[in-house]
Amino acid sequence: MPAMDWVFWVEVVGAIVAIVVLTGIRYIRNDRIGIVEKRWSALLEGNPYVDRTIFLDRGSMRGILGSWRDLRASLPGFLSSSVHMRLEAGVSQLEVGTIVLKKMGGVEGSTVSVTTMSVPKDAHEAFEKGRKAGTEKKYDEAVRELNKAVGIYPQYAAAWSMLGEIHRLQNQFEPAKSEYARALAADPKFVSPYFGLAAMAVIENKWAEAEQLTDQLIQLNSFAYPLAYFFNAAANFNLGKLDAAEQSARKFQQMDKAHTRPDIALLLAGILTSKHQYAEAAQLYRDFLALNPDTPNAEKLRAEAQRLEGLSAAKQ
Repeated sequence: MPAMDWVFWVEVVGAIVAIVVLTGIRYIRNDRIGIVEKRWSALLEGNPYVDRTIFLDRGSMRGILGSWRDLRASLPGFLSSSVHMRLEAGVSQLEVGTIVLKKMGGVEGSTVSVTTMSVPKDAHEAFEKGRKAGTEKKYDEAVRELNKAVGIYPQYAAAWSMLGEIHRLQNQFEPAKSEYARALAADPKFVSPYFGLAAMAVIENKWAEAEQLTDQLIQLNSFAYPLAYFFNAAANFNLGKLDAAEQSARKFQQMDKAHTRPDIALLLAGILTSKHQYAEAAQLYRDFLALNPDTPNAEKLRAEAQRLEGLSAAKQ
């Protein structure tokens, strides 16, 4: 492993898995991302077979030396305590202490299965090999290792879910559905399989199924998968449930701070058009085009915005 400049020892309590983040750092430098992510996930699984260490490289810390920063954990549905600390150029190791995660009210489900706590060592090792192979798109190897993991520990919900994810990504929906179902049978409050099943339902235009799955996911943990609101909005729109569709679309807009899905504007515009709210729908098209002027259907969207502005003017 390449030498790093800072090493933090930290214990996170109150959750099985979390991501530790240091305020003031946007992302770890690209050449370190793989190493840091691997160490962080191992660190915070609460697994006795790994050490509790975070490595950060000097490039990621540039510009914050000598200033006070907060180290906290991040997990959907949880509030984290913070460790206030100062990073100095001459310090290479810090004993951080304990960060406590407290579950928010109304959150029943988790992105981490409780069955992970009982995984035997050999099953965990097979799972980690499978996860690594899956990340590297070595899918046959990943499936082989993950099948080994669930063979050792049949209640391994995370391994079943990852098998489902690998088959879903290869458009092998039938085995994926079976594997996600096995994950939910092992842990009904593990939300990741719900998301995978909902994603397939959307692709297959099974809107009633997509609505049901996203409703379940949101009810269990509304913070875990913001995209569930996008799927829920699309499902309700196609089912003619316009108020529910609008509510979910607006909720996704609020949650998508990084604007990962600008096409939510197009979905919401379609919903509002169906509700005869032409002016706002037209403005959504205009806003989308301002941010995406080279979109392939730009002329069509521009014409639709103009048509809706005409309908709005006629209503007044």
